[in-house]
Amino acid sequence: MSNHKILIPEFEQTFGDLLSALNNMISKKHRLALRELDITSLQGIELSFIVESEKNGGTSQSVICELLSVTPPAVLKMTLELEEKGLIYRVDNPNDKRSQLLFPTEEGRQASREFREIIVDVDNRIFSVCTEEEKMNLINILAKVVQANR
Repeated sequence: MSNHKILIPEFEQTFGDLLSALNNMISKKHRLALRELDITSLQGIELSFIVESEKNGGTSQSVICELLSVTPPAVLKMTLELEEKGLIYRVDNPNDKRSQLLFPTEEGRQASREFREIIVDVDNRIFSVCTEEEKMNLINILAKVVQANR
């Protein structure tokens, strides 16, 4: 790695521009690291949420739509792909005949663990320039902004 600094153009100094550039960089690194696992970042987040929700009786696609801030057709596509890979299965919702609950398979639980390990490793490398205190502050600030704007 070279020691010269890259000058950031003035137009990238807004929060939105910097966060967008960071998101693009993180997405690319996540995508490359997840190739071996054969799932996308969003599928991994969905799968992880399904694994966590299993303790509470499963989750529905509508909850995942809200969690990920994506459209129902996008969640349906991801859900079908996870199901085709044998990572999740669906069960009719006993409380709402119009919906189904999602549950992980054993392979899905394992893939979720591997997904989390990969993502944490990539994120740790990306944010290695920050102190632990800076990382926690950034997480808290970003979580606060996301929650306030849902």
